[in-house]
Amino acid sequence: MDFQGERISAANFGVEITQAPDQNEAYIQQFQTFIHDFEKSSTFPYRDQLARHCARELDWIEIDIDDIKNSGLSSLSDNLKSFPNKFVPMLNEAARREAEKQPIHPNAFHVILKTSGQPQTIRQLTDTAVGSLQKVRGIVLQASRVRSKLSTAVIQCRNCNNTLVLDVDATSMAGNRLQLPRTCNGQRTEQTAVTTAYGGVASSEAPQNKCPLDPFVVLTERSIMIDSQIIKLQELYEDVPVGDIPRHISVILERGLVDKVKPGSVVNVLGTFSTSESGRRNEESSVRTAFLRAVGLETDRRGDNDEEGGIISIGRSHLESQAEKFKKFSQTPNLVKHIEDLIDPAIYGHRWIKRAIACQLFGGRRKSHSDGTHIRGDINVLLIGDPGTAKSQLLKFASQIAPISVSTSGKGSSAAGLTAAVTKEGPSGEWYLEGGAMVLADGGLVCIDEFDKMNPDDRVAIHEAMEQQTISIAKAGITTVLNSRCSVLAAANPLAGHYNESYSLSENIDFQTTILSRFDLIFIIRDHVNAEQDRRVAQQLIQNHSVGHQQANEDARKMKELKDYIEYARLRHKPVMTADASKAIEDEYVRIRNESSKEKSGENRAIKQIPITVRQLEAIIRISESFAKMHLRDEVTKEDARMAIELFQMANSSGKNLSRSVQITQ
Repeated sequence: MDFQGERISAANFGVEITQAPDQNEAYIQQFQTFIHDFEKSSTFPYRDQLARHCARELDWIEIDIDDIKNSGLSSLSDNLKSFPNKFVPMLNEAARREAEKQPIHPNAFHVILKTSGQPQTIRQLTDTAVGSLQKVRGIVLQASRVRSKLSTAVIQCRNCNNTLVLDVDATSMAGNRLQLPRTCNGQRTEQTAVTTAYGGVASSEAPQNKCPLDPFVVLTERSIMIDSQIIKLQELYEDVPVGDIPRHISVILERGLVDKVKPGSVVNVLGTFSTSESGRRNEESSVRTAFLRAVGLETDRRGDNDEEGGIISIGRSHLESQAEKFKKFSQTPNLVKHIEDLIDPAIYGHRWIKRAIACQLFGGRRKSHSDGTHIRGDINVLLIGDPGTAKSQLLKFASQIAPISVSTSGKGSSAAGLTAAVTKEGPSGEWYLEGGAMVLADGGLVCIDEFDKMNPDDRVAIHEAMEQQTISIAKAGITTVLNSRCSVLAAANPLAGHYNESYSLSENIDFQTTILSRFDLIFIIRDHVNAEQDRRVAQQLIQNHSVGHQQANEDARKMKELKDYIEYARLRHKPVMTADASKAIEDEYVRIRNESSKEKSGENRAIKQIPITVRQLEAIIRISESFAKMHLRDEVTKEDARMAIELFQMANSSGKNLSRSVQITQ
């Protein structure tokens, strides 16, 4: 767009910018030469990318800062990192000039940056980083609607029709307040006065008084607008020190970066660390609010959530370098028993529960159909039992070993806190979409302790999240669907405090059948008096209190290795069923259905168990796939199916044959 009128900056009123200074022009030409001539692996990546994007009418290209440095322009790459507010616009201008050489090109063009540097946590951002380019990792907590924001404003004096082009200050917080010049340098003549007042033309042009204060208005139809969105980034739970509150920071996304992430997405944001005034309007405050203006974005791929459009996935090089080590570990004799022993070794017994938690951590394979429907691959486990039987301790360990995890308590959790909420924030009263625990744990594990203490209405709210693994929102004009592809590990106590064996399961717990059916494995844990077992528990407890510093470090090392192994297996292996495994599971499903049918027709019609349904059949399939992942296999064998059937039977039986024990550490 060709603007007519004087061009000024919102940050420096009255300073005419007719052309860039000689030094700035030299920088722009260097950037332009880099985009056109940079060669890598006998190709010209940025020249070719620019041509492709212009042909598709995309107004951006993605440039790696490391390539600028490797091309011999190390000073330019350093300037980009140290003074992004000055040098990023120059890079955008260079890209725009290169785009104009294409037969088809957008009116505006900008650059999305990336770098291979290690990201920081939010709490590592200090005052020394203000004004520089920083790479920060976190999880998206809130996301606003996409709005239109002035990039270049055309303003006109109401008095003399003097027109100016105003470059909106990029350092202000989202540009919410546009500061117009208070005075106009033009003068209204008699002719313009008569023309303005009566629509005629006078013969006299005698100069009149100067224009009054605040004479400018914005000509929206002649201005340039860009897309803008604000997200709130929060620290990852593993980055928060024990006892501290997670910190968060606002991030401004513009142009090609908007609408790329949702609440629950783990992202690396490359942006300018800036501050804005936090006082009242027309008041200057010494307290500043920190925010990031993003110039690059990397998303962490979780499950099938592969982002497109230039947004790249966070690398997992630390896992790939250990591939041989993981392969060797997968060949360990009696691997399942070995992994069981690594699941919270401080707790005595609970063999089948530990095996179930191991299967839950590895998970099954998520399936997608051509009609857009999905079948979950995550395994949900419920622990119901007497107090002091290690339920909370098992949940705590599982949350620490899972690559992605969120822990919460049923007593202190609401429906909105677990799923999602629409909140109004800021003086503008804008509505934000805020993800709850199950959204933030997308691709991981949610541990819910005291599950029985939840409000029944709140418990109903997670039905969709547990089975369909989505959360539908329709509030305050915001209608969307969020992903909640996570496993649920819940613990609950019986109604009477202790499990009463003379009562049925439904009489011992106050859960609806609809919520129970969404758990793949349900364990009933009872505290039986057994002299031999009690002695072993006491010995284990005393031994735990005698653990030295060296043994604690060794346990932490094994825990870290198991965590990496689980993440690698989930990332690299998507096992499919073999014919033998399918036949074994099919035969078991038919056998259980037939046995339940015979019990119905017999004399004893009081059936204690609910017959197996399709949901339980899918649970066995998921558990079989988790055993295959445990061995780093891409096929589910008959042995995997056998172990899955055995675990399912032990979990969902009356519990008399289970090897139970009491809690030894709390």
